[in-house]
Amino acid sequence: MTTVPAPAGLGGRTAPRWGPLIAGLLVVAAGVAWLLDGLGVPVPWRVLPAVGLLAVGLAVLVLRRVPGALAAAGVLLLIAAILAALPVRRYAGPVGQRSVAPAATEWPVHTVVGIGELRVDLTERALPAGGRMEVAVGIGKLSLTVPAGGPVRVVSAVGSGDIEVDGRSVDNGIDAGWTQAGAGPAVDIDARVGLGLIEVWHE
Repeated sequence: MTTVPAPAGLGGRTAPRWGPLIAGLLVVAAGVAWLLDGLGVPVPWRVLPAVGLLAVGLAVLVLRRVPGALAAAGVLLLIAAILAALPVRRYAGPVGQRSVAPAATEWPVHTVVGIGELRVDLTERALPAGGRMEVAVGIGKLSLTVPAGGPVRVVSAVGSGDIEVDGRSVDNGIDAGWTQAGAGPAVDIDARVGLGLIEVWHE
């Protein structure tokens, strides 16, 4: 008769499933914080995702493995921590896709898309001398097309993501940035994305 070995753990008992347990504790902690906030107790919401992410990291170090539930909690907390670090007011805007090709009389330009895609084309119309443009996308993609060799200065930054110039990645990760200098009375463009991608094309 074949003897089936007892499950691993002390006294043959099954070892606790730490992934769901820790994920549950994180949910409970978020609920307690929400309750305190409703009762008028100040809660540092912007810090909580980073604290939770630290707790998940410590749990992984202790367990020396990454359970599925713990990995999912870590991914969600990482996204929440990145979003919490973004200056929300800068990226407050509509959701969806928008295209911008301003005439010379429409400068200065300030356009924001909260979540989605923003396409800016500066090759269709004449550019004003010394014009300024500020364009931003909270989560998504910003595509900027500028005249090759034209009087355009570009300062671009991504909180977390990638910056591509003419189809080639020039910087990626956290706080990615890329600049293009322009001589003379150039047009100044400030392009920013909180989480996502900036594409710059020269035509």
